[in-house]
Amino acid sequence: MNINDLVGKKHEFGDGCSIKVVQIKHREDELGNTIPYVTYEIQQGPRSLPRKLISKESEFMGNYGHLFK
Repeated sequence: MNINDLVGKKHEFGDGCSIKVVQIKHREDELGNTIPYVTYEIQQGPRSLPRKLISKESEFMGNYGHLFK
């Protein structure tokens, strides 16, 4: 699965919570390696405000990747 294909995808849970991928950005680390970062929103319940979070692609896929297959 290409990480860029996840942009705009949303997974909704049965209790009204959801997670949505907003964007993918590539940043350089101190060694000059390019690392993709995922910006995503988590909404806890249908009436709550979404929280925007950022994590490395490897961490995001390890935690949430199974939800988008």
